[in-house]
Amino acid sequence: MGFGLMGQSFAVLSPVPLTTANPDKTKTPRLMVVDCDVNFVESQRRVFRPYDVDFLAAFNSKQASWRIATEKPDLIISDTQTLYGDGQNLVQWLQDNAALRRIPVIVASNESDGNETRCQHTQLTADDFVAKPVATDQMRQVVGRYIPLKLKERS
Repeated sequence: MGFGLMGQSFAVLSPVPLTTANPDKTKTPRLMVVDCDVNFVESQRRVFRPYDVDFLAAFNSKQASWRIATEKPDLIISDTQTLYGDGQNLVQWLQDNAALRRIPVIVASNESDGNETRCQHTQLTADDFVAKPVATDQMRQVVGRYIPLKLKERS
């Protein structure tokens, strides 16, 4: 069994049922951030550390497609430019996969023309858009539209 992104094929070593975001609302939501900028990924990890969220990171499109297929995040934040491809291809790959197309995608971009970029990504059926640099409160607000953000209980 294999799957591809941008004309490349990736082998799945064992059959993995490709299902959409977890319908079980009692389960901890999984948030994936896809960005080749390690600083952005780590800043988002810090933003969501206080919340009951499983944080997944991918630093390129190949890694992202593998982790999406095997770990099934409930929400994806992706930059428009990643190593080995771009976020637009990643969004299109998700939309073309019936088992994954219901996973919401927030496109994060530091491209200069925000309005044009926003239009391009909403046409790609990305669910939302944030311009980088993004304020912590804004990112929490946007993410909170798609997954529950519950503060972790102190032990």
